[in-house]
Amino acid sequence: MMEYVKENTFTQTKEKNNMVQTTLLILLFVIEVIAFAWLILEAKSGREQREQIIQLETQILQLEKTILTMEKTIIRKLST
Repeated sequence: MMEYVKENTFTQTKEKNNMVQTTLLILLFVIEVIAFAWLILEAKSGREQREQIIQLETQILQLEKTILTMEKTIIRKLST
């Protein structure tokens, strides 16, 4: 009888350990999915910010070209 109780207790403990391991594995999987989704969102956000910076730099270059053209025109007028 005593051996049966020990074996039954051991089996119950083993089942509890398996349940805990399964629960932890599922929790780890959920955390990994959330982390991966966050990484994708951050990459998308970073890409959008880079595109905005490139657009602003293009606008700045166009403005600088306009300024240079105006300066050349002023220099020509002053030279004549």
